Amino acid sequence: FKNKWIQYQKSQAKNWRINQQNDFAQAYRLYTLACAENPDLASMNRLRETAQISNETKLRLAATYALIGQKSIATALAANSKIEIENKYTYYGSPERNLAMSLETFVILNQKQKAFQAATILANKMSKAQWMSTQTTAYCLMAMSKFAKTNGAKGIHISYKQGAKSEQIQSK
Repeated sequence: FKNKWIQYQKSQAKNWRINQQNDFAQAYRLYTLACAENPDLASMNRLRETAQISNETKLRLAATYALIGQKSIATALAANSKIEIENKYTYYGSPERNLAMSLETFVILNQKQKAFQAATILANKMSKAQWMSTQTTAYCLMAMSKFAKTNGAKGIHISYKQGAKSEQIQSK
């Protein structure tokens, strides 16, 4: 199953042509291939050289290069990006999900200052009483946990409030 998925993803990556707002889908495809230890460097380079790719695409592609050990390219891509939260929803994503992916990239690249800025913005967004999709919630929690693991003290101490009920949780 995995081999067939990799073959399909690589075929899609090689046949990819930019059209309106599909650059992020390509970046995410390349990221998942790198996670599966089957990167497609030619397609990564082609996307990197594509003019006017989105900020989210630059950061996801930077994470992809970092995963395969190409830190200098990853750092250069991230340097040309910004920490932002735009109110646009694409590919089942949300501004918060995109920011969480940015946070994950900054953690992978060990860019502590940008990671802290992104984590602060994301924490404020997550603490608001607003609906988030399952994908957004999961990605936010995953990125924040990676940030906490690399930057926080050992263990977790959480205080939360739901309605009139307050709880405190501690973990080693």
